[in-house]
Amino acid sequence: MGRKNIFVGVLVVLLIVGSWLVHQKMTDETYLGMSIIPEQNEDIPLYKGWSLQERIT
Repeated sequence: MGRKNIFVGVLVVLLIVGSWLVHQKMTDETYLGMSIIPEQNEDIPLYKGWSLQERIT
């Protein structure tokens, strides 16, 4: 029973690490063609959307 639990534990850890690496690769490819990423620069403001008061008036 002990070896089976260790095997399952290692398998779960490998699955988590593999999923994290795939996620990192996918998000890196998202910004591949961009020279400036707004989320990574403080001097570029992000659009915060409309507030309720601005829509009413």
